[in-house]
Amino acid sequence: MVPLLHMNFLRRRAPAQAAVRPQRLAVLWRALQIVPAMQDFSPYWSRRQWMNMENMCEHCGCRGVEPIAELMDEHYELLDLGAEIRRHLDAGNRATARTVLARLAHQLGHHVKREEAGIFRAMKDQGDFADAVMALEAEHADFDEAISELGLDDTELEARVNDLLDDLTLHIDKENLGIFPVAVVSLGASGWNTVEVAHERNSHAHAHDPARAIVAGLG
Repeated sequence: MVPLLHMNFLRRRAPAQAAVRPQRLAVLWRALQIVPAMQDFSPYWSRRQWMNMENMCEHCGCRGVEPIAELMDEHYELLDLGAEIRRHLDAGNRATARTVLARLAHQLGHHVKREEAGIFRAMKDQGDFADAVMALEAEHADFDEAISELGLDDTELEARVNDLLDDLTLHIDKENLGIFPVAVVSLGASGWNTVEVAHERNSHAHAHDPARAIVAGLG
């Protein structure tokens, strides 16, 4: 089977360290444990619907921190692409779904580079929630592997892609509703510097990303 595609994973100033209230941090951390039980979200939700849902947690201040807001916006773009892929597959249009999936893989690869070099690295360096961060990084690798194994001639392509998109949606929930709010209230100045440097270095990484050539070949 010829692989359909491969992800090829491998300024608003951030705030000074906020005073961490243990009760607040515990509530935010609990989100990482609760999110897997959220099974009623439609896979066809638009970006507006996702943003309305996340407005419930806007008090955490995540979108007031530019690097976090950028990552969350990239999440919404990925969700939009996922919904588009599902619609094309439902309509039996595998070729168009493949093209959109290639775009999703390219954007996800760029997003992961920024995320792992920035917010994830900062949290691991600080020593907070390192196990949770490494679990999320393992999921990034799983997405890479799952996408690389997809083939246009796969008789179970629709089911496999839908499973992949379900997993990606859950993964985004864990980050938007869990690890990002925890980072906002726990990272110190050194950690935010790591995040800002990573975002600056990777702001135009897509122009040199080897995945670009792979995506172009799938058009």
